[in-house]
Amino acid sequence: MSGFKFASPDAALTAMAASLIPVSSERREVSVGAVIAEDIVADRDSPAANVSAMDGYAIHQALLQHDRVRVVAECAAGSSPPPYDGSGAIRIFTGAVVPDGCDTVVMREHTSETSDEQGDSITWLDAARANAAGANIRRQGENLAKGSVALRKGQRVDGPVAASLANFGITHVALHRRLSVAIVTTGGELIAPGTPTGQLRPWQIRNSNAAALAALLASHPAVENITSLTAADNLDELGKCIGGALSVHDAVLVTGGVSMGDYDLVPECLRKLGCTQVFHKLPIRPGKPLLGAIYEASEFSRLVFGLPGNPVSATACTRRFAFPLLDRIAGLEAWRPMPTLVSVQASDSKTLPLWWMRPVHMTEPGVAEIVAGRGSGDLASLAHSDGFIEVAPNDDPTSPSNFYRWAY
Repeated sequence: MSGFKFASPDAALTAMAASLIPVSSERREVSVGAVIAEDIVADRDSPAANVSAMDGYAIHQALLQHDRVRVVAECAAGSSPPPYDGSGAIRIFTGAVVPDGCDTVVMREHTSETSDEQGDSITWLDAARANAAGANIRRQGENLAKGSVALRKGQRVDGPVAASLANFGITHVALHRRLSVAIVTTGGELIAPGTPTGQLRPWQIRNSNAAALAALLASHPAVENITSLTAADNLDELGKCIGGALSVHDAVLVTGGVSMGDYDLVPECLRKLGCTQVFHKLPIRPGKPLLGAIYEASEFSRLVFGLPGNPVSATACTRRFAFPLLDRIAGLEAWRPMPTLVSVQASDSKTLPLWWMRPVHMTEPGVAEIVAGRGSGDLASLAHSDGFIEVAPNDDPTSPSNFYRWAY
C-alpha cells in the first residue's frame, strides 16, 4: 500500500517477530499458561499394553463360531489380566489389559447374558459375529511409541498438554518464564482516575489508557507482571522513564506522543535509547501512527510499541499487535493471531482504503453487530463492545470478517 512500509497488519507483525528472541527458561513445576522450552519424549508406549476400548468380552475369534459361551474370568482396569486358555469368554472393562491369547473384544451390547447354577454365559447377537480379529482393542504403542516426541517445545501448558505431561511422568519441565510489561502513558493532561469531578480542569482527562491496557494485559496468559508509569512530554523525562522500563521489562507499551505534533517525542526518544524502529505508521484505522520497535542487547530483545494516545486506538492496537508478539517472546511456536470469522450486521455501508478495526458486539454465536462510535476517543461506545472486526481495505462492512475478542 503506497506510503507505508508494510501493506497489512500481518506483514508488520512478521517483520517485528523476526527480530524477537524468546525469554529465558528454567526447569520448574508444570504451570498452566507457561510455554514449554524443551521437547518431551515418551518414557513408555502409549498405551503401555493392548487394552480394551469397550466394556464387553475378550475372546479368541474361534469362539464366535459357538452359539453359547461360558464366562470364565473377569478383567478390570488397574489389575493384572487373568490367564486364558481359549475355553470361554473373559468379561472385560474399558481400559483393562487384554489377556494373552485373546484377539477380539465383543461389545457387551452385542451379547445376551444369562446365569445359572454353573455361572454366567453369553449368547452372540448377529452384530457380534461381524467383529474381525483386533476389534475393540487399542494396541500397545498405537498412540505413541516409547522414545517418540510427545510434545514439541513452544506449546503452552493447558488442560490437554498438562494431561499429556502427567501421562508421561513429567512433573517438572523447562518452561519459559512469564513476562513483565510496562505501560508508559504520556501527556501533561493526564491525571489519576480517582480525581473527583470538581477538581478536574477542562484540559485534564483521567488516565483511562493505563486502566484499559492493564486490564487487557491481565488476560494474557504469558504476562505475569504489569507496571504502570507516567511521563511528561519532555524528552529528558520521557527518556529516563522509558529507558528505565526497558532495563527491567520484556515489553514496553508507550501511549501518546507518536504522531507529528511538536510534543510527539516518542520516536526521537526511542532512537536516542538505541531502539530499532521496524515501522512507524500503518494503513490501519484506528491507530495509523502506531510505531513498532525492538530494543536489542546481547542476551535479550525487548518489544516496544508507541501507541496512539486515543483510547480506542491504544486498546485496539494493543490487542491486535502487542498480544501476538508477547506470545512470540514468551516462546510460543504458534504465536500468529488466530481470529474467528464472524458474519457482520452493519448499520452503514462505509468503506475505507485502510484496514479498519471496528468495535462490535456479539449478538449470537458467529454473528457480530457494529457498535456505533464517534471516533477513537469514544470510550462510552467502546465499553459496549466485545472486541473488534478487521475489515480489509475497501471491503464491504457486511462481509464476513476476522473477529478479535478483547480478552485473550
